[in-house]
Amino acid sequence: MKYSSLSIVFLVVLVFMTGCSGKVKVKGKVTFPDGSPLTRGSVTFESETVAGGGEVKKDGTYTIGINKPGDGIPPGKYKVYITGAVDMIEPEGGPQMSGDGPMSAEAIARGPRMAQMIQLIDRKFESKYSSGLEVDVKSSMTYDIPVVAPGAAGM
Repeated sequence: MKYSSLSIVFLVVLVFMTGCSGKVKVKGKVTFPDGSPLTRGSVTFESETVAGGGEVKKDGTYTIGINKPGDGIPPGKYKVYITGAVDMIEPEGGPQMSGDGPMSAEAIARGPRMAQMIQLIDRKFESKYSSGLEVDVKSSMTYDIPVVAPGAAGM
């Protein structure tokens, strides 16, 4: 069977285009200036047409996915932001009452105690409009993200 030059060129272009239109892997690490990792939260990459995200693991690493964790995103320009970077601190003395019965008179006298939410990173990182994080994803890559604590100067 003979193939014309045009048919071979068409096949090569088709194979090339199919390979380029797929998703690419983006992974990285979220760290503070001292090198310590952010231990929780979610990283989101958002373009005009698609958004992908990944959970920040305890060692600060993340992998971006669209449909499932780590499946990748299409090449393009993305704004990046981080949500859910909070820690919960339980009140001293533990919970006010157990499931076994009513609160003690002491617990009632102390009043309600609630867990406190502590922000781990500066709030500017929570929005694509204020994070200042932008990346042009062309192929599989590592994109490390530097963050600062709430109220920390600079970035």
